[in-house]
Amino acid sequence: MAKLKNPTRVTGLKKSAEEREQISRRLVGNKHRLGKKHTEETCAKISETHLGSKRSKAIKDHTAKARRGSKHTLETRLKLCGPKRKLISINGIPFKTLTAAAKYFGLEYHAIYYRIEHGIFKAVYEENTHGEKEKRS
Repeated sequence: MAKLKNPTRVTGLKKSAEEREQISRRLVGNKHRLGKKHTEETCAKISETHLGSKRSKAIKDHTAKARRGSKHTLETRLKLCGPKRKLISINGIPFKTLTAAAKYFGLEYHAIYYRIEHGIFKAVYEENTHGEKEKRS
């Protein structure tokens, strides 16, 4: 019988349950630094080396490709839109967005923004309740 270069690649020979179990255990997981944690000093050094570094276009494209198609849960979507989205009340009239206010006043978006910044319009920002209905009494 000829000597095989890689006996694990032999086709047609069934492996015993014990052999399959051994191979399975060898292949499971990342064994590097398993159960070890960086010290605070090491974490600080790693953080310092990453400061000011920017990701290359190739890395950004790779990350975007990996994320493409995955969807956020409802809870995550609410977190992402929550604190940024605020209702705005201009001169006592409530609006969901500055664009809606611009349409109402017949102005451009940047004109509304300018008037708020320079005190021409009085604007009050309110927290958005994520579409929750107000209780009727």
